[in-house]
This record gives sequence, C-alpha cells and structure tokens, in this order.
Amino acid sequence: MYRKELHEGGSVVGDFDVKGDSVEMLKGTVDLCFAIVKKFTHFKKEGGKLHLYLGDYTAKKEGAVELPFILTRANGYEFIYAWMHSVDDKDKMTECEGGDGSHGFGFTAKTVDWSTVVFEAINIYYSK
Repeated sequence: MYRKELHEGGSVVGDFDVKGDSVEMLKGTVDLCFAIVKKFTHFKKEGGKLHLYLGDYTAKKEGAVELPFILTRANGYEFIYAWMHSVDDKDKMTECEGGDGSHGFGFTAKTVDWSTVVFEAINIYYSK
C-alpha cells in the first residue's frame, strides 16, 4: 500500500545511475528496477545500450519495438544478462582508461516515473 500511494502521488525516484561489475550488483539493480516498474512492453537495442519502455507512446516515438513477451521481474534478469553477453566488445562504452579492467554494466533511469530505463554493457577499468 505504501509503495502504491507513493507512485500514484507523483515521483517515486528521480534520476538514478548505477555502474557495477558483479552478478550480485546486476541482480540487485534489476530487482530495484522491477520493484518500481512492474513490467516493460517495448525495447530498443542501440549499440551497447538496451532501452526498455513501460508503454508504447514514448517507445514508438523513439523507434522501439514491442517485446515478444512482457518483461517482468520473473524474466527480467535472464533477459538483461543474456543481452549483455551478446554485446560485441567494440560496442561497449569504456568507463575510464588505464589499470585493470572487467566487463560491467550501467543502469540509468532519467524519467520521474521510470517509463524508460537504459541498461548499458560497459568495460570498467580501475585506476592503478
């Protein structure tokens, strides 16, 4: 009840930005995403970015297509994890130069209602 009241009253969470390199952190981020938005219906792949959309208004405006299934917490992690592993290294954004590196992810939600979120496959380099 508390979450529903917050959501219907306006802003749940404003801008949100996460970067990580562990499976546990990705799972936690996906859980957070689906705790706020229960489902996504459209998507757009753009290089190393996966845009997910809650409804068709913004999705169609941005050239996204309908998912062949509704993306929910139950299938969200597997879908996002599989997509991240399908991204070619040349399409991954680089977080910083130098030092040891690993594959990682970025997650961004820039809309007040989280109607659009972006997962990004990135290469993370740790400074020496």
